[in-house]
Amino acid sequence: MQVRVFMILTGKEPRRTMNASECVSKGCALECAILSITFRVREFQVQESFTFSIAFTWKGSAQDSQNADVEN
Repeated sequence: MQVRVFMILTGKEPRRTMNASECVSKGCALECAILSITFRVREFQVQESFTFSIAFTWKGSAQDSQNADVEN
């Protein structure tokens, strides 16, 4: 569905060849352009989603965590 919407809006097929390092560097460059007074960047919105569930587990009780000593 996302591919179809992207193709309708842009007329191009989405690229899937960017690795994590490239993604971070392009994001940093975009943020710099947004903060710069030299460049004009069109307004856009980023929606993130994670398709896998996340579960948290721990040993002990809630009372144990409240009574723990905190060191500064």
